[in-house]
Amino acid sequence: MVVLKNCEHEDIHDLRVASRRFRAALNLLGPLCGNGKAPKIAKAVRNLTRVLGSMRNLDEALLFFGSHDDQEVLSGLLKRLAHMREQEQHKVIKALKDFRAGKLDPLVRNMAASIKMKTIRKMGISYLPSYLSTASVGLFGNIRTLLPSALHLENSDERHALRIACKKLRYFLEIVSRIMERDCAAMLEQLKKYQTLLGSMNDMQVFALLCRETGAPAEDLAAAEQITVLENERLFSEFVALVEAEPPDDTFRV
Repeated sequence: MVVLKNCEHEDIHDLRVASRRFRAALNLLGPLCGNGKAPKIAKAVRNLTRVLGSMRNLDEALLFFGSHDDQEVLSGLLKRLAHMREQEQHKVIKALKDFRAGKLDPLVRNMAASIKMKTIRKMGISYLPSYLSTASVGLFGNIRTLLPSALHLENSDERHALRIACKKLRYFLEIVSRIMERDCAAMLEQLKKYQTLLGSMNDMQVFALLCRETGAPAEDLAAAEQITVLENERLFSEFVALVEAEPPDDTFRV
């Protein structure tokens, strides 16, 4: 309801993060449910997350370029991005009205009620902590596999994949820390550092694409590209330093 009223940047960001955390819980606990409702719920929430993501990218681009010193060069581009945001806002409002959370609520409650030891044993899982531990090993393995390639400046796709892997493990640990009553604060803080830098670098790629979609003059696009390239290089240096200072290890695993 808050986003429907004003579509403010922070509210959109909070709702988007909440939807992603909810999907992470569905991915982890959905297989333990016996009613088969998890995929339907996940699809509805995923569609909402995507619409909110497009709006979030425009908001972040406006903040990033709007805070740059050379406003005169970027003024035309900023106006075009603002116009794109106005158009995207209509899509967000429609998506929120169509979401029908009231209909999904009983499905979620029914799904949660179906998580019983009898259902879990039918899946061949006799010990819940072992299921969670296996999941954490897989999530951490993705990070370990992707990290070496991500440490090369030209490999933006690998860093994008690594960002997603860090995000998935972070959400997983947030959920598991409550289930197992385990203190994961240190691991979560480290993952947040990784995710923040990787996310900022990914933003530079996204911003460059958004700028091209505005149809702005070539000189405006060239100025924006120079800004994003320099910022990406700065962030990459910070990322390399972070990996050297705080390399991910098995403490990331449950």
